[in-house]
Amino acid sequence: MIEVVLPNSLKHPLFFQEEVITLVSSLSLVTPPHFIYELQGEETPWRNPSYGLQMVQEAYQSMQPLIERSFKEKEAEIDSLMKTVLALFFMSLFWSNYDPVVLNGWKEKVAAFHIKPLNVEERLSFVLARPFSYQAYRQIDTLMTEQQKQFAKHSLLNNDQK
Repeated sequence: MIEVVLPNSLKHPLFFQEEVITLVSSLSLVTPPHFIYELQGEETPWRNPSYGLQMVQEAYQSMQPLIERSFKEKEAEIDSLMKTVLALFFMSLFWSNYDPVVLNGWKEKVAAFHIKPLNVEERLSFVLARPFSYQAYRQIDTLMTEQQKQFAKHSLLNNDQK
């Protein structure tokens, strides 16, 4: 186990309440602490978005049945599941723009991105205002799909120009 001081860029009350985060050896995108690559600083999947986004997509697809069932059955674990899918969307958004996730001041950073869904700042603000609602999940699901499409479009256009 390794203890890491939470960087200012990741300070957000929804995801972290402590200043020191404990990282265990079996890290995963779907279990806390979220944003493990930004925290440990060893691997940088945002430098190779195709690789990083594939990991995010696989993790997100594994979460979908769990979160759908949890909403349907009104289970208490919905809060932790929603934090995970929100974290996965932040990873998708930032990594596809070749950047590590920044939570503290995310709006300003996202405003400068070229690869993003339409009105993502407003839509993500809506989600963060009520992160554990079914409407927030539906919005994240839609944003995730749109982000994948935007990245695919960007990749195709860049490959065509080479």
